[in-house]
Amino acid sequence: HVIRLSGTIIKGVHLIFHPILSMMSGQLRKFNAGSDKYGSIGAINLDSVGTSPKVLKRIVSRMKRMKKSTSSTIFLFSSPQFMVIRLNFIRALLQLKDTGILRGIVLDEAHLWVKHGSNF
Repeated sequence: HVIRLSGTIIKGVHLIFHPILSMMSGQLRKFNAGSDKYGSIGAINLDSVGTSPKVLKRIVSRMKRMKKSTSSTIFLFSSPQFMVIRLNFIRALLQLKDTGILRGIVLDEAHLWVKHGSNF
Protein backbone atom coordinates (compact mmCIF):
# COMPACT_ATOMS: atom_id res chain seq x y z
CA HIS A 1 0.00 0.00 0.00
CA VAL A 2 1.54 3.25 -1.18
CA ILE A 3 0.30 5.36 1.73
CA ARG A 4 1.81 3.06 4.36
CA LEU A 5 5.06 2.85 2.41
CA SER A 6 5.35 6.64 2.30
CA GLY A 7 4.78 6.79 6.06
CA THR A 8 7.54 4.29 6.73
CA ILE A 9 9.96 6.38 4.71
CA ILE A 10 8.76 9.87 5.66
CA LYS A 11 8.16 9.78 9.42
CA GLY A 12 5.69 12.14 11.07
CA VAL A 13 1.94 12.75 10.82
CA HIS A 14 0.03 11.85 7.66
CA LEU A 15 -3.61 12.91 7.26
CA ILE A 16 -5.70 10.62 5.05
CA PHE A 17 -9.12 11.77 3.89
CA HIS A 18 -11.28 8.78 3.06
CA PRO A 19 -14.85 9.13 1.78
CA ILE A 20 -16.02 5.60 2.65
CA LEU A 21 -16.16 4.88 6.39
CA SER A 22 -16.43 1.09 6.12
CA MET A 23 -13.31 0.89 3.92
CA MET A 24 -11.49 3.26 6.25
CA SER A 25 -12.01 0.87 9.19
CA GLY A 26 -10.52 -2.00 7.20
CA GLN A 27 -7.47 0.01 6.25
CA LEU A 28 -7.00 1.12 9.83
CA ARG A 29 -6.84 -2.51 11.00
CA LYS A 30 -4.24 -3.31 8.33
CA PHE A 31 -2.10 -0.30 9.25
CA ASN A 32 -2.11 -1.14 12.97
CA ALA A 33 -1.46 -4.85 12.27
CA GLY A 34 1.69 -3.97 10.31
CA SER A 35 3.12 -1.68 12.97
CA ASP A 36 5.89 -4.02 14.14
CA LYS A 37 6.87 -4.99 10.61
CA TYR A 38 7.10 -1.39 9.38
CA GLY A 39 8.40 0.39 12.47
CA SER A 40 6.58 2.56 14.98
CA ILE A 41 3.32 3.28 13.22
CA GLY A 42 0.04 4.32 14.76
CA ALA A 43 -3.22 4.69 12.87
CA ILE A 44 -6.18 6.57 14.32
CA ASN A 45 -9.70 6.76 12.93
CA LEU A 46 -10.74 10.28 13.86
CA ASP A 47 -14.37 9.55 13.01
CA SER A 48 -14.49 6.82 15.66
CA VAL A 49 -13.16 9.28 18.23
CA GLY A 50 -16.26 11.37 17.60
CA THR A 51 -16.63 14.59 19.51
CA SER A 52 -14.74 13.58 22.64
CA PRO A 53 -12.64 16.66 23.41
CA LYS A 54 -10.58 14.66 25.91
CA VAL A 55 -9.51 12.07 23.32
CA LEU A 56 -8.87 14.69 20.62
CA LYS A 57 -6.76 16.68 23.10
CA ARG A 58 -4.65 13.55 23.82
CA ILE A 59 -4.12 12.98 20.09
CA VAL A 60 -3.09 16.60 19.53
CA SER A 61 -0.78 16.49 22.56
CA ARG A 62 0.92 13.33 21.25
CA MET A 63 1.48 14.92 17.85
CA LYS A 64 2.80 18.18 19.31
CA ARG A 65 5.39 16.24 21.34
CA MET A 66 6.82 14.77 18.14
CA LYS A 67 10.10 16.20 16.94
CA LYS A 68 10.98 16.85 13.32
CA SER A 69 13.52 14.02 13.59
CA THR A 70 10.88 11.56 14.84
CA SER A 71 11.26 7.85 14.18
CA SER A 72 7.50 7.20 14.35
CA THR A 73 4.55 7.76 12.07
CA ILE A 74 0.94 8.57 12.90
CA PHE A 75 -1.69 8.08 10.24
CA LEU A 76 -4.86 10.07 10.89
CA PHE A 77 -7.81 8.70 8.94
CA SER A 78 -10.68 11.15 8.56
CA SER A 79 -13.84 11.64 6.62
CA PRO A 80 -14.29 15.11 5.15
CA GLN A 81 -17.30 15.54 7.46
CA PHE A 82 -15.12 15.12 10.56
CA MET A 83 -12.81 17.96 9.57
CA VAL A 84 -15.58 20.34 8.59
CA ILE A 85 -16.90 20.59 12.15
CA ARG A 86 -13.63 20.39 14.12
CA LEU A 87 -11.98 23.79 13.68
CA ASN A 88 -9.71 23.44 16.73
CA PHE A 89 -8.33 20.19 15.36
CA ILE A 90 -7.69 21.87 12.01
CA ARG A 91 -5.79 24.65 13.79
CA ALA A 92 -3.63 22.04 15.53
CA LEU A 93 -2.88 20.38 12.18
CA LEU A 94 -1.87 23.72 10.69
CA GLN A 95 0.57 24.22 13.59
CA LEU A 96 2.02 20.78 12.86
CA LYS A 97 2.42 21.78 9.22
CA ASP A 98 4.32 24.90 10.28
CA THR A 99 6.68 22.86 12.47
CA GLY A 100 7.28 20.23 9.78
CA ILE A 101 5.57 17.36 11.62
CA LEU A 102 2.58 17.12 9.26
CA ARG A 103 4.31 15.39 6.38
CA GLY A 104 1.50 14.33 4.08
CA ILE A 105 -2.13 14.82 3.16
CA VAL A 106 -3.78 12.12 1.06
CA LEU A 107 -7.14 12.01 -0.70
CA ASP A 108 -7.78 8.28 -0.71
CA GLU A 109 -10.15 6.88 -3.32
CA ALA A 110 -9.48 10.03 -5.37
CA HIS A 111 -11.45 8.68 -8.33
CA LEU A 112 -14.61 8.95 -6.21
CA TRP A 113 -13.85 12.58 -5.36
CA VAL A 114 -13.38 13.37 -9.04
CA LYS A 115 -16.46 11.47 -10.20
CA HIS A 116 -18.91 12.78 -7.58
CA GLY A 117 -17.37 16.13 -6.61
CA SER A 118 -18.70 17.99 -3.60
CA ASN A 119 -21.99 16.05 -3.76
CA PHE A 120 -20.26 12.86 -2.67
